[in-house]
Amino acid sequence: MSRRLLLALACAGLASGLVIAAITLASDHIDDPESETVLRLLVGWSFIGTGLFAWWRRPANATGRLMVAAGFAWFATSLSASDNDLLFTIGISLDALFPAICGHLLIAFPSGRLETRAERWVVGGTYFTVTVLQLPSLLFEEPAIETDRLDWQTLPGLRVDPSDPQASWLHGLTQGTPQERLALLHKAPATSPEVHLAICRAALAAGQPDLVDSAANAMLRVDPWEWRAVWMQGLSALQQGEPRVAQSAFNAVYGQVPGELAPKLALAIACEHSGEFDVAEGLYLTCARTDANYIAPSAFGLTDIRTSRGDVDGALAALDLVPRTSGAYVRARRQRAGLLAGSGRGLPALAQAMDSIATLTIDPVDRANLAADVFRTALTEVQQSGPQEALRIDGRAATESSLRDGLEATYRFLADQAPTRTERIVLVDWANEVRGWTLR
Repeated sequence: MSRRLLLALACAGLASGLVIAAITLASDHIDDPESETVLRLLVGWSFIGTGLFAWWRRPANATGRLMVAAGFAWFATSLSASDNDLLFTIGISLDALFPAICGHLLIAFPSGRLETRAERWVVGGTYFTVTVLQLPSLLFEEPAIETDRLDWQTLPGLRVDPSDPQASWLHGLTQGTPQERLALLHKAPATSPEVHLAICRAALAAGQPDLVDSAANAMLRVDPWEWRAVWMQGLSALQQGEPRVAQSAFNAVYGQVPGELAPKLALAIACEHSGEFDVAEGLYLTCARTDANYIAPSAFGLTDIRTSRGDVDGALAALDLVPRTSGAYVRARRQRAGLLAGSGRGLPALAQAMDSIATLTIDPVDRANLAADVFRTALTEVQQSGPQEALRIDGRAATESSLRDGLEATYRFLADQAPTRTERIVLVDWANEVRGWTLR
């Protein structure tokens, strides 16, 4: 045993803890970053420090080495506090490594060695499960988030099998309308699983469920265990508004690829659409906590469920899960602002609504429409309950005169942007009425 090695590990442990502390304190999705930072440092440094001492005192005993490994695994898991998608995913992917090492430590205690074959099988199987089986998906693409509404189009696409006989021919069929692609696919040099899957994709895009079923059934006749065909049938069922049929299909897929998140997200959407909100919420939470790519769709699903039952705080917490690095961050903040604006929680909530989008680059008309809603609601609130001069709503004091000025300016901006003369006249009239001490 080298003293230099122990010193190097001690320095590495100290540096790792400081990095994790900085990440945790800067995190946007940790509820209490200060307390969480103390906990992460206490656990990580305790394991590393105690392990190094035990390693130094009894170098032949592996217990100290295992404790040091557990401490570093704890810090690796803590990368999930990061707002960076890559670091978050690394942390989530390793989230089971710390308990696995702790289990190894307990089984091997006090000698630090695994004495029996059964112990070695158990520990080896555990490490295989928490490492190899935690690798990113090789079967599905990432989820596509175009809107905050979740449907079959949100779900990840299947990755193309490069070994398929028609893979190279299919590579050139990405252009054209769905109907044009279908016409070409029906003239394929030969059929193959990927040709059938391409027909399913084009038929879904064209809104032709019969063609989806036909292609999927053709795959299942060749291989009754072809889960990709069942996946396509589930997408088609969702598209047609048959969530319970979709649930059955996605359950079957999950049974064949249990380590994949895509079937869990699909089940969550199907359960939400069929009114099984508690089940859907649990599945969304699992997806959000497992892979950074699944945070945004899961957050929007959670928001829909919690909003429907009047849980505004829960819906806001769900939207706050979406990190700044996500492409859906702007959409999440815009939805957050809309929730606060319509929450009926008074002037502070209205101020928070505008603060939610203060630094975002969003469509000016969309922002102005939100501002108009907020100013109208705030003006009514001030007239009923009195002003709050210290409070600022979109930079304006929460007083009647200031809010009227803000609402009038917003109406005039919207009038300038109005696509028709009729809309422009209506907005100018509203602006004049606000200035004239009335509110329409």
